[in-house]
Amino acid sequence: NESKINATLESFTKTSENITTLTNDIKDVELSKTISTLDNTLSSMNALLSDIQQGKGSMGKLMNDESLYNNLEGATKEMEELLRDIKLHPKRYFRILSRKEIPYEGDKN
Repeated sequence: NESKINATLESFTKTSENITTLTNDIKDVELSKTISTLDNTLSSMNALLSDIQQGKGSMGKLMNDESLYNNLEGATKEMEELLRDIKLHPKRYFRILSRKEIPYEGDKN
């Protein structure tokens, strides 16, 4: 019986070592894949940031061209004023039953 127990324990030990080796190999493969994916992501981000710094694309132009930024800022303010005026004076913009024209009065702020 003792020899059978020793053989079983030895077999169990070898199986345990094999499982440990296999688990470590899987971890190494997963880590390698993760590092590769991260490396590709960082390369893409570097290329994107480089294009932005060179003024390429909409974001690059917006970040590097102050006049474009100022124009966009001005257009945004004008849209805000228009929306505020529409909320305050909807009849000016949506005349269904009225034929009377109401003149525009700029922002009085």
